[in-house]
Amino acid sequence: PVEIRRIKAWQVYDKLLSKVQEGQGPRKYIPQPNERYDAIMNVIRQCDYNLTSNRLCREVGFQIDDKEMLQVNARLLSQPQIQTGPNSTANIRIGRIPLDGHLFTPKPISKLAITYFGTNSKQDNGTMDTFIQTLLN
Repeated sequence: PVEIRRIKAWQVYDKLLSKVQEGQGPRKYIPQPNERYDAIMNVIRQCDYNLTSNRLCREVGFQIDDKEMLQVNARLLSQPQIQTGPNSTANIRIGRIPLDGHLFTPKPISKLAITYFGTNSKQDNGTMDTFIQTLLN
């Protein structure tokens, strides 16, 4: 399912979400690193890619060390910011974007790519055309 939402030009966003909308939003629970690690390792052990009966993994020489994860050098990316005006930005907080009464000027879509993943593109052509026209208008 796809939804299209538009913010009208110069529309001020000042309404709080209803309790139902808040309930549908992302949950605030973020697993601790050790919980996440244990969950990933449990899934890898349950899949048991190294079984001799796993013909696909054996044929391509695919092996997983299910005793320990690899340690790699990495960095955390900074949180995305959304420009809400010439001198103001909105930061994403726990999956939500607080707009705090800022005004918005929509930007025109200059390029658009749509990919269809399905088995009968001719049958779904009308639906895709409607979607594209709704998106562009």
